[in-house]
Amino acid sequence: HSINNPGGELRGQFVPAEASAVFRANLSGNHAVPVHASEAAGTAMAEIYGDTLMIVSGTFGNLESPIETIGNRPGLFAGLAGETGGFLLPITTTLEDGGLNGEIEASNNVFLLGEAEKTELYRRGLYLNLATANQSESALRGQLAPESQIFMHGFMSGTLAVPTSSSKGYGNLLVELNEN
Repeated sequence: HSINNPGGELRGQFVPAEASAVFRANLSGNHAVPVHASEAAGTAMAEIYGDTLMIVSGTFGNLESPIETIGNRPGLFAGLAGETGGFLLPITTTLEDGGLNGEIEASNNVFLLGEAEKTELYRRGLYLNLATANQSESALRGQLAPESQIFMHGFMSGTLAVPTSSSKGYGNLLVELNEN
């Protein structure tokens, strides 16, 4: 905490020592498909215990319209960064402020992973997706990736090429850097 940031300037999240692996997702409209600008943000964590138990928790906020809690939303989906995929697991949220902010409580999001889900998780092929009334496909999205020293997210577009291209293609990129 500081004078300029009374709510906190730095924060860390403790994870029980028994967790065999920890995955994190930074939730943003910049990671959605298609990408969109938004001040909404969040973070989620998936703790793995033993071989198949996964507990998901997190928070999100500043959504521009209420979160959709129908069908397979919010949920975990199979897909690499920049691609959409099939629904795998439902995520239960506790909503506040008319659905504009919320929490993903660990006690409500406990899953037993099958071999297919476990394989997708460890190959960075699972993402958390939250949709809203205004962003019916994805208001916030975050790729579950193992804890790493540095994460870099990138958006790819023909307008960023040198020279600029008129391509309508686009993509997302997730890079992780570890000491080893």
